[in-house]
Amino acid sequence: EIEIEGGAIIPLPFLNFAYKNFGISAIHRSYSKFDIPKDILNMMLFGNQSNQKLFLQFGGETISSNEIGFTYAHSFTIGSQPLQVGATIKYLQGLFYLSMEDIQGGGSYFQTDSLSFSGSGKYLTKQAFGGGGSAIDIGVLLPELLSGWNLGVSLINLGGNIKWGSDNFTRSMLSG
Repeated sequence: EIEIEGGAIIPLPFLNFAYKNFGISAIHRSYSKFDIPKDILNMMLFGNQSNQKLFLQFGGETISSNEIGFTYAHSFTIGSQPLQVGATIKYLQGLFYLSMEDIQGGGSYFQTDSLSFSGSGKYLTKQAFGGGGSAIDIGVLLPELLSGWNLGVSLINLGGNIKWGSDNFTRSMLSG
C-alpha cells in the first residue's frame, strides 16, 4: 500500500502576542494520513484483469485541533554562561477526529471473472466532534557554542491528550 500524509500548522491571527517574559499563542493544527492499496493503482494502470483478486485495504485518519498556550520564559546565569528556560501550558480544543480501517478477515477485495463481479468488505469508521485537553511544552536554550550558533532543546506536548465527548467547549459552541 502507498501511504500519504500531510498536515498544516496555522497561527490564528490577532491571538499571538508577547510582553516581557510572558506570551499567549493560538495555533490551529490539522493532520491527515491515508493508505491507497497498490492493487487499485495496478488496476488503474493495467486495467481490470479477469480472475485476479484486488485487495482494497483502504484506511486512514484525520484530526483537527486548536491550541491556546500561555508561556513564561526566564533567563538564568550559571557562572558566566546565560541559560534561557521556558514553558507553555496549553489548552487543546479538539475540533474533529475521523478514522477508517479495513476489518474484513483476509482483507476487503474486488474480483472479476469471465461472468461476474464479486467482492466483500468491512470497514470500521470512528468519528468524534468536539473535545478538550491539555499539554505542556518545555524548552531550554543553551549559550552560544560556535560563532553565532546556539543549541536549543524542547519537549513538546508532554502529557498531551484530548478527551473526545459531549461535555466540552466545542460541543457547547455548536449546540448554541
